[in-house]
Amino acid sequence: MPKERNNDSQWSAVPSHKHCVVCGKSVGTEKDICSPECENTLVTRRKSQKRSTWIFMGVLGAMAIVWLIILPMLSKKPTP
Repeated sequence: MPKERNNDSQWSAVPSHKHCVVCGKSVGTEKDICSPECENTLVTRRKSQKRSTWIFMGVLGAMAIVWLIILPMLSKKPTP
């Protein structure tokens, strides 16, 4: 069975802190990033994520156009 945590034990001796969102190093409570290198990495990741989102939305839009406009036109049977 897992040990129960007691608020008065060693766990309360750890000072309040956060971890860097890129590398996981401990940083103070006022920061999210530990260094300029991690900041550059984070900016690069966010740009890549934004680009991927726009590409996904474009593909989704193109599929919607095909599904709503082109497929109904192709499925019409010619009248004799």
